Formats: sequence, C-alpha cells, structure tokens
Amino acid sequence: MQLLSNFLQALTLAKSVPKRFILQTGGKHYNLHYGPTLTPMEESDPRFPVSNFYYPQEDLLWKWSRENNTTWNVTRPGFILGAVREAAMNLTYPLALYASVQKELGQSLDFPGDIVAWDAEKHDSSSGLIGYHAEWAALTDSAANQALNIVNGDSFSYGKFWPLLAAAYGIPYSVPELDESKYQTSEMPQSKPPRGFGGPGKVRVAWSFVTWAKKSEVREAWARLKEKHNLVLDRDPFAEEHVLDFFGLLDGEVLTPWPRIMRSVPMFLVCPQEVLANFFLA
Repeated sequence: MQLLSNFLQALTLAKSVPKRFILQTGGKHYNLHYGPTLTPMEESDPRFPVSNFYYPQEDLLWKWSRENNTTWNVTRPGFILGAVREAAMNLTYPLALYASVQKELGQSLDFPGDIVAWDAEKHDSSSGLIGYHAEWAALTDSAANQALNIVNGDSFSYGKFWPLLAAAYGIPYSVPELDESKYQTSEMPQSKPPRGFGGPGKVRVAWSFVTWAKKSEVREAWARLKEKHNLVLDRDPFAEEHVLDFFGLLDGEVLTPWPRIMRSVPMFLVCPQEVLANFFLA
C-alpha cells in the first residue's frame, strides 16, 4: 500500500500523470483465500467485509485518479502461468519441481487433496494473455475506469490435469486417498464464507507439499538434480527459508476444494483485431 501511495504522490509532484493507470491485483480481491466465493466471481460482486490488501489500493487509485483528472483500470487475473525465473507466485514452477523430484525418486505423482479438490473447476491466467489484455485496456477509451477480470477461456480441474502432468514427466500418478482416516481437516477462521452463507470453508489434507519439500530424501534428490543439470538459483525453493514461499502457494491452490471460476468479457468481443492477431501469433 505504501509503495503505491509513494509512487502516485511522486507522479503528481513530477507532473507526470499518465492518461491511464493500470493496477494489477488478482482473484484474492474476491477473498477466495477465505473460503467459498460467489461463482462465477464477477467484477460487480460486493466486497466481503474482511481485511483485504487490495481494497485500500483500489480506493487510493480511484481517489488519486479523480484528483489528477485521469483514468484507471484494475485488472484481476487468476493464478498466473508463465515462464519467470524463480517466481514464487507462479504455479508452474513448484508443480514442475514436484514432478521432477518424484521422477528422480522413482515415485508416482501423488495428489495430496481429497476428491472434492480433485474435481473442483478452476480458472488460470497465462502471462501472455494478461499482457495483451493490459495493452488493450490502456488503449481503449471505453474501458476507462473499470475493474476487469482476465482469465483463460478454458477452465480445468486437477482430476483432468494430473494424468497429463504425470505423462509429461513419464511417471505414474495416483488419485486422491480413499481412506477417510488419512485426512486432516482444516477450517477457515471466518464463520461466514465470502459467498455470504453456508458455513466456513473446509480443506481436507492427506499430506502437504510443504511437508513433502522438507523430507531429507526429497532434498537429496533435489541436490542430485541441481548437480546433474548444473542449476544455479538465487533462491533455492527447498531451502528452509523459501519452502513456504513456493510450496505453501501450491498447497493453498491444489488443496482448495471450492471452485475458482472468474467471468470475464471474451477478448474477441472487445479487442482490436491487430491485438488479437499479435496474441495468437505469439
């Protein structure tokens, strides 16, 4: 919040106010990290009365834009998929690490959540699409002063994805644990979930990626992979101080059993033809 506030103040003082200011937030605007949300999540959904770090950022941007006679956009992607070195907030990285180590260990791609998490329908957002969407929003007059979801048009479930991931690494996979006694249940602290009714969200866990990443045999396998492929990393994801950053995110995403569906306007309805051409040819 302070970083954004300082930057906006600096723009005003430097008399360098842009014609359009784009603030990228994300699906946490809808508080999906607190429990089940309204589905699909839409820009017009009311704010859930909890502390949310995106709310004051949006309020500050709206106020600053009015005072400086300019326009704004807030873009809200889902979990971002892309090729960014050591990006902790990128699902593809810890998933690839998990599959690579399991292959090195000669083990299967096991799933830590229950059958509900296995079946839950979700949306993600590719980094390329986010970039082209931001370009369109910034250059389109009719998009001014709007919050805009941006997700890939296709939804998925881990039940469909898990076999594909295992096949890509040439290893077998397992389905959710069927023995109910193997699960531990965690209850979200809010008695009322973001959808407004239905009781707190509950997550059932047979094991966690964070616990897996701390196993000695896992770290030994990772050390072998680093040496074999001559990997040099600024932040080792298996180091004690970084495990939660990378694999905690994966736990929060894969284990969550409620849907994560965001509705967005199809880009072909609103994007200039040349922008779409650039996207599909990229």
